[in-house]
Amino acid sequence: EYDMALEELKELENAKLNEFETNASNPSNSSGSSSSSKHTSSKREKIVDYARSFVGKVKYVWGGTNLKTGVDCSGFTQQVYKHFKIDITRTTYTQIKKCKPITRKELRKGDLVFYMNSSGPHHVAIYIGDGKIVHAWCTKCGPVTESKMDYSSDSRKYANCLGD
Repeated sequence: EYDMALEELKELENAKLNEFETNASNPSNSSGSSSSSKHTSSKREKIVDYARSFVGKVKYVWGGTNLKTGVDCSGFTQQVYKHFKIDITRTTYTQIKKCKPITRKELRKGDLVFYMNSSGPHHVAIYIGDGKIVHAWCTKCGPVTESKMDYSSDSRKYANCLGD
């Protein structure tokens, strides 16, 4: 069972690498809307600022959950949220179930963006507004980075993990 899960994760990383090598960015016209609650807005801004502080500094490590030595996509989202005492679990598969589904129109800074394939979510990122995300993508892609949310043609699902 462990070997099968390990193989699935390796296949997902290879799929991400292939996407990186073959897909061009597709600019988005979407932008985040502001929260009606000052407290919530400030918490969302803090999450975005904290996530952005790792851009270019923390390398991608498959299975990683350490913001000093390396993270994978769900390890990154987990650790950013954990800093704010929000438990979203460890993997993309459990994170998407833990958080409240929202529409793209409802998407706000600090929400999660899940990239989907036929097996379910294979990548997760933090929405930072103006159609952009912060994420740990793949080993060859480099450290935590900012990207256009629509960098991939994969379908997406969105989730609010802040409970507001």
